[in-house]
Amino acid sequence: GFHRSLITRFGEVEGLVRIPDLPTLRKSLTFQVSGLRTAVQDKDRQDSDQMASLQQEILRLEGRLVEATVEAQTDPATGAHNRRALDAYLKELVAEAELGSQSFCVAMVDMDGLKAINDTHGHQIGDRAILALVQCLRAGIRQSDFLARYGGDEFALVLVGIGREPARAQAERLLRTLHQGSYSFQREGQDHKIGLRASLGLSFYRAGDTPETLLGRADRAVYQAKQAGKGRVCLEE
Repeated sequence: GFHRSLITRFGEVEGLVRIPDLPTLRKSLTFQVSGLRTAVQDKDRQDSDQMASLQQEILRLEGRLVEATVEAQTDPATGAHNRRALDAYLKELVAEAELGSQSFCVAMVDMDGLKAINDTHGHQIGDRAILALVQCLRAGIRQSDFLARYGGDEFALVLVGIGREPARAQAERLLRTLHQGSYSFQREGQDHKIGLRASLGLSFYRAGDTPETLLGRADRAVYQAKQAGKGRVCLEE
């Protein structure tokens, strides 16, 4: 539409050559130039408004993309990372470790006594107890540690840049912090408190490892902790 308007106006300007007297020509030319200037200014304003609108839409879509990315990597029930995010993160760490980057370990955390909680108080209370467990885990780990829900009442922690004995010490501190926590609730006017307990198994990166082998050894280690009496830390064999 803008281009058609310009073509029309240029046609009118070309028609001015047929005006015989100079004053009339000058007046007509001034009118046409003013009209052209106004048309260009209007177009600039339209372009500016459209560009601002497009920029706002781009920002909105970028924000939605970030939200969608976070949602795709988050367990909706606990707010921890989900299994997909865990697998992707471990793949990155394995690739970096193969190039000689810093070492890391996987800590599998398995909640103790969830079945008894579900049987006694119901699955809704059990779900809330799991959420309380996650909150205690977050309070006891470093900012650089990666927490993900592995499945059900099992969670995985990825600890980067830490050796075998420091990792064991951190895991034991984490369990002490966790065992000091509890979930309290009221039912039919009575107060109830559920103690939080968990067992923990550690595996450490070895050359040739994959995310699956790391998680598998950590899972076997936490099974050993369960078999040894629960509420304790076991390292991979």
